[in-house]
Amino acid sequence: MALIGGIGLAGLATYALRHRFPPWDSAIFLVGALVLFLWGAWEEEVEFSRPAPAEEEPFSLQQWYTVAAALFFGALSWFAFSENRLSRPGLLWLALSIAAIFVATRPRQPAPRPRPRDLLPSRVRLLALLGIVLLGAAFRLYMLDRLPSDMFNDLTYNYRETEQILRGEWMIYATGFPGREPLLFYLTALLAQLTGLNFYTLKLITALIGTATLPVVYLLGREAYSDLVGLLAALLLAVAKWHVLISRVGFRGILTPLAVALVALLLLRGLRSGRRSDFLWAGFFLGLSLYTYTAALALFPATFLGLAFYALAGHARDLWRVRRSLFLALLVALLVALPMLRYMLVDGREQFWFRPLTRVGEVEEAYPAPLGEILLGNLLRTAGMFHIRGDVVFRVNVPEDPHLDGVAGTFFLLGLPLLLARWRRGGNTLVLAFFVIMLLPTTLALAFPREVPGAVRSGGAMATVMLFPAVAVAVLWERLGALFPALRSHWGRSGLLAILALASGIPNAHLCFVEYPKFLPAGNYPLYREIARVIDEFGDDGPVYLKSVPFWDDKDAIRLQTKEHHEWGLHGEVLTEIDRAFFASQKAGQGAVIVNPEQDRASLSLLQEMFPHGLTVYYRDDQGRPQFAVFLYRQDDFVP
Repeated sequence: MALIGGIGLAGLATYALRHRFPPWDSAIFLVGALVLFLWGAWEEEVEFSRPAPAEEEPFSLQQWYTVAAALFFGALSWFAFSENRLSRPGLLWLALSIAAIFVATRPRQPAPRPRPRDLLPSRVRLLALLGIVLLGAAFRLYMLDRLPSDMFNDLTYNYRETEQILRGEWMIYATGFPGREPLLFYLTALLAQLTGLNFYTLKLITALIGTATLPVVYLLGREAYSDLVGLLAALLLAVAKWHVLISRVGFRGILTPLAVALVALLLLRGLRSGRRSDFLWAGFFLGLSLYTYTAALALFPATFLGLAFYALAGHARDLWRVRRSLFLALLVALLVALPMLRYMLVDGREQFWFRPLTRVGEVEEAYPAPLGEILLGNLLRTAGMFHIRGDVVFRVNVPEDPHLDGVAGTFFLLGLPLLLARWRRGGNTLVLAFFVIMLLPTTLALAFPREVPGAVRSGGAMATVMLFPAVAVAVLWERLGALFPALRSHWGRSGLLAILALASGIPNAHLCFVEYPKFLPAGNYPLYREIARVIDEFGDDGPVYLKSVPFWDDKDAIRLQTKEHHEWGLHGEVLTEIDRAFFASQKAGQGAVIVNPEQDRASLSLLQEMFPHGLTVYYRDDQGRPQFAVFLYRQDDFVP
């Protein structure tokens, strides 16, 4: 009864927060929920009990020589990565260094891998995971070709950076303003070998990455708690608007939750088993994270602080037992990150740090208020993004809608305090450290507090955020199972997953596929793609011009979506004004001018005046609203 009462009060607290009731209302509900839930859940064993890892065998002299050789070849590769280029010799030396550490430092007798805490039969567990992955894929791939429907500024950079890679220009860091980490573009280039490079490919690769994150989050939850917690966390992430929309839009930030989940999973697994290979792979993905997204810079301090708190929680002796593996993991991380480290510290220092420093410091704008006031406000806005007010950017959120739905938000309010209260148990310190530190990239936007909270910058926390409601749901179900044993059967736990899929999936589907399109430009009308189609349609018969209007046209997004006219817009086809002298000097033949009929009626009237026999064709959205007009003319009809 205490658990059920706590959940009821947590639901009221969530409702009060989402509807912005007076703070005292939410606080009273929340305090009551925590008292009841913690009282009812305290005796439930959630965390996976970890046997201490065995003491590692010392390095042999041959292994020390191998490590020294790896450092030597790594040092050589440093000089091969100049001028922002991934040279083949440098990559070869680096790969040899990393491979040597993996192979030569393998213990003669690897530690056995302890079995996780599994509550479900293996067949049921695998079928449930498959169903969750398929559900997540459906959320990420459904209507992907037309939602979002149009390319925009950020994706034009992604397109051009991928083009460079396909041409054989292997950069360490993509330098198109304001600079971008390149791993997503390399993955896009691989996919483009199968699908071709187009707008759909830019979205498909992030949708696939988002789907691939789900089984990793499952493994993380299983490693830290149980297979049921892992399945619940993966399910909540599969349908979460927060993750779904970032997966669909083509942003490289979708790599951050995957990187965090991989590092946390392998680190927890290594600490539980003592297996060196787990630590080395954790180091590999930690180093690789520097190539994903700027917010992943926080993953290095998150890892170090997580280990420090793990030691403070009474596991210092366990860390000492695996000190050699931790040292090798750090070495692997530095070797993998070495090309980026050279760029960010030497060759491209100003370019790389420009964007982070514009947000943290006063490089671009002065602080709008005293620093302490800004930081406090950012902390409150970051804390409130789960239940009160989310990201305002329409590309990645229904503006201002909280990042968690009502179901996930309710159980989040219970699961997070439960793990905080039991921070010394199991791997809770690591989970909590990754959660808190990965929120810093959005919190530290001190010069731009209006950008807080940011759905993408805080995305690294998603891998751990979903563990908190999953733990609370699992605790409730297992405690109820003590009263009703059928709930602990595989049918009962499978039923729980089905109920949660409906309770969380239906509102998120409504937000993603009904509400979200309403906030996209022109209600998700594919303006640039339609203009590109017009250029392809009329471009072979004569010049196609576009009369520019502020905040309406993006010539790169238009040009890159044409099928046959990839040079359009590079030779003066975008006009800042309609000028009689310009059209008087044109060669005989026919042409077309694309105009915004609502914002630029004067230009359309002038064209009709110059070419009285011209034809105006309006292109309308599904609501019948004109989005652009094409004025077709023949030069012979020109009236001076």
